[in-house]
Amino acid sequence: LISNELIDVLLVTVPFDSTATPGASKFLSLGYLLLGSILKDAGYNVKILTGPNDADYESKLEKIIEEQSPVFIGFSVMTPQVNKAYELSQRIKKLRPEIPIVWGGFHPTIFPDQTVENPNIDIVAYGEGAPMIIPLVEALQNNKPLNDVQGIMFKRDGKTIRTEKPPLVELTDLPGIEWDLL
Repeated sequence: LISNELIDVLLVTVPFDSTATPGASKFLSLGYLLLGSILKDAGYNVKILTGPNDADYESKLEKIIEEQSPVFIGFSVMTPQVNKAYELSQRIKKLRPEIPIVWGGFHPTIFPDQTVENPNIDIVAYGEGAPMIIPLVEALQNNKPLNDVQGIMFKRDGKTIRTEKPPLVELTDLPGIEWDLL
């Protein structure tokens, strides 16, 4: 196993564009760290793979999906990252079609309809991820309807469903970053 503990949620970000070398970036995106921290504070085991900072992230991803069944795999995506994130989403769906793929970040927020149309993406989180991450993992884990999770789009019976946008979260209500997730 990649980890001694089972992974409830796997969060992935890919290099910033197709010419970027995995592991070469000196910058971190705090969005997925914040979501990971929220999940960890709620008692979930979270694994974060950072393609911009980890040259081996793709082989780690493959090993995890071979050995584990996370509740979902979430991608944090900016527009320059779309092609690589599509590629990895497709690879995951070929190997493990039952694991939901969730996309969030700037690109899915700006282009949610386009993003949810991709057959390898099950759920699109648009807007702020902080208020929807716990309701989403709970709904998926307990086979509850996704209609009650605010701030997402998903496909059901050939139709795209968009839930109500959640209220903004006050910065003071957010947890501190759990740096040990890296």
